Amino acid sequence: MNHTIQSPEPCAAPALFERVRQAPLTRREQIVADLAELQRQAGLGWALRALFRQQVACGYVLFDPADPAMLAEKRFVVPGDTAIALRLQWNPQRELRLDHALLIERGVFAKVAPERLVNRTDTGGCYLCPRNIALQSPAEILLPLTLNDEPYLLGANFAPITDNHFTVIPSAHRPQRYRRELLRAGFELAEASGGTFRVLFNGRAGASILAHAHLHATDARLPVEDLTAAPLLFRQGDDLRVSRPDYPLPLWLVEGRDADAVIRAGDRLIRAWRRRDPARHSENLLMSVDAGRYRLFIVPRDRERLTAPERTAAMASFETAGLIVLSHPSERRLFETADAALVRQLLTALTPACPPEAVLGPAMLGF
Repeated sequence: MNHTIQSPEPCAAPALFERVRQAPLTRREQIVADLAELQRQAGLGWALRALFRQQVACGYVLFDPADPAMLAEKRFVVPGDTAIALRLQWNPQRELRLDHALLIERGVFAKVAPERLVNRTDTGGCYLCPRNIALQSPAEILLPLTLNDEPYLLGANFAPITDNHFTVIPSAHRPQRYRRELLRAGFELAEASGGTFRVLFNGRAGASILAHAHLHATDARLPVEDLTAAPLLFRQGDDLRVSRPDYPLPLWLVEGRDADAVIRAGDRLIRAWRRRDPARHSENLLMSVDAGRYRLFIVPRDRERLTAPERTAAMASFETAGLIVLSHPSERRLFETADAALVRQLLTALTPACPPEAVLGPAMLGF
């Protein structure tokens, strides 16, 4: 991995970007070819942004998250040694993902004879297997990418949390469980985008699809990325630093200029946490590349503490990274009346029953 970080502005191939953005679904093969050329000329980040805009325009993405009328946000500065602004988002359009008739109308989902699908369950075929996507999601266009020497597909999230929100899907069908290889795949994607996209993993703590492994990617900077000064727990020159920033949730930050060292150390911490209680322990992860540093944010999770009071759904990697999403009508009052103390409580409610420091501290002895 190299350390080249591109600026997100300007696009080196604006005409090609516009051609992809405006293309109808009937030009699917040409769109895929244009995306490959746009990636070559302007970088992966711009190819992803063009694809997302095309998917908004054709209706596959159910609403435009860049439209201020679609969602609202509030920011709350949480005091502490590393004070950052947590964000509370009101995103009622996310509930459209439950409107089956709308999903069929927009080409997000199509009825397909079960015998044509692979990896079938009682509810149908796996939603993330490439063969099934081609059959069940007629309006979706995927961008192929090799990560960690494995084929992946990137598709716009049809009910996004941020602008340019993508689902990152390995072609191979395997369950949503942590594997060390996911760390390298995440860093490779972040680096291929010039550091403009970060990658998130939910483990079995907030993931809505458990049958097929996947990650998320977005070019929206998330609050935890602004964490800076924190007491060092371990340092190995510029290659590796491990710290525990002051944050409402237990959070470990593993970062450095040596991707292999960051991956080894992060993997050791994650596996130690999972081994302590395999039935309950999981993780939320965020991977980014910033100014030549590979940054891995590890939030140990407890599967029996997946949400907070007044919340209706599990809180996942976006939430633990400081962007708390509310979408259900019953949560509107929570958004309107929230203050900094309440937002902090939404996160602290996710603190695992088993103190993570009691597990991860000893795991660091092997660094």
